Amino acid sequence: MRGKKTIVFTCGVFDLFHKGHKDLLELMRSLGDKVYIFLHDDRSTYENKEKFPVQSFEHRYDNLKETGLVNNIYKVAYPNPTNYFKSFVKIYSKKFDLIYVRGDDWKDAPGMDYLRKAGVKIIFKKYTKGVSSTKLRSEL
Repeated sequence: MRGKKTIVFTCGVFDLFHKGHKDLLELMRSLGDKVYIFLHDDRSTYENKEKFPVQSFEHRYDNLKETGLVNNIYKVAYPNPTNYFKSFVKIYSKKFDLIYVRGDDWKDAPGMDYLRKAGVKIIFKKYTKGVSSTKLRSEL
């Protein structure tokens, strides 16, 4: 009999969906049974980055769903997702192994301290050079 199933999750904006985003989701899918995304809404994105996303929350949500790689998406309405992570870990850690994956460009993003203290396995994916949403945005 196999051990616990694994949920792999991340938190982000996923504005102007690009190859780096797709590669991240494919890595996540390869690591576990389910892929869950905590997706910042427009206001929390502004509070974190001091600019609104180019695409609306609904558009970014649809982009993620259309990949076929994501099982569930949670809307994050605050710049710091720690409380979302606390609830998530409390609910899922008893039945599932949890892995958090994110790009290595922001290793101390909000919520990371909590995940480390909670003992969640964290994997950093090498940043995909040349395809950042910030770069794409500047080219628009």
